[in-house]
Amino acid sequence: MAAKSLVVGGTGGIGYGIACRIAASSPSSTVIISGRNEPKNIPHSNIQFKQLDASSMRAIKTYTDELKASQPALFEMLSPIWNALTLLTVLMATFISPAAALPNIRVLPLGDSITKGTGSTGLVGYRLPLRQKILKQGVKVNMVGTLKNGNMVDGHHEGHSGKMLADINGYWQKPIQARPNVVLIHAGTNNMDQGKDLDIAASILADIVDGIFKVAPDVTICLAPVIWANDKKMQANTDKFNPQVRSLISARQKKRKHILEVPIDIKKEDLGDSKHPNDDGYDKMANAWLKAILEADKKGWLKMPIKMSPEDAPGTGLGA
Repeated sequence: MAAKSLVVGGTGGIGYGIACRIAASSPSSTVIISGRNEPKNIPHSNIQFKQLDASSMRAIKTYTDELKASQPALFEMLSPIWNALTLLTVLMATFISPAAALPNIRVLPLGDSITKGTGSTGLVGYRLPLRQKILKQGVKVNMVGTLKNGNMVDGHHEGHSGKMLADINGYWQKPIQARPNVVLIHAGTNNMDQGKDLDIAASILADIVDGIFKVAPDVTICLAPVIWANDKKMQANTDKFNPQVRSLISARQKKRKHILEVPIDIKKEDLGDSKHPNDDGYDKMANAWLKAILEADKKGWLKMPIKMSPEDAPGTGLGA
């Protein structure tokens, strides 16, 4: 049976006690507690903390006021039993859209020229539309990476034009120091195009994924198979490679790693040349990434990014 996510309580008082008891009695469930500050020494591994930012607190107050005005007897009955934050957290779980519970996103886009945005207006690729779509969820977003380009705010990334998977395996170590809670990977295009390292390409990609998890075990990796190319030879290579990508994802999911396949349905009209998307294609990619991020949050994988200052990971775009 799949694990259930249950929002039950705040971070103190009776509500926190209820959360701990539920977590102990139902280890297959994910119990989410919400508040301003994360409690120290949470006793059960299936308890997850979601920080409430100012907008969430305002939403909570709105629903509380509505309950008090519309059903004062119910409000008075519940108030002495659960602390206010517990009551309001339950209301959030019941009435507020899932977007309100999405944590802030610190994301590392990793790959090659498609990650950079080659072929897009303003060289923003999928990064600008994705950033805008995340912001519409009502949360903050910070893109990190040692590279920065494009006509956009917060344009950091780790997309190296023309580079092979073996090269990319040397590029993620620095930006991962910024402790992103999401890593987006679309890589291998140049291997497929140039026919290089085809027999070990999937193994190199697996090394990238495993290396990231070793350094950041709680990160969520969204991994996209290489998108369709309007080039027969390149696509023939891709058709052999992508099943291996799906297999490595499945193998790590069985080990309970936070990794998702991100299928991206690119067609001829979505390409600006034989392999790079046009603006419409990049928007498709942004939609696919967003869908994966929301799915990861639904699974309870995403946590608020660790508080850091730009000095903690210089040159990565942290906090930009």
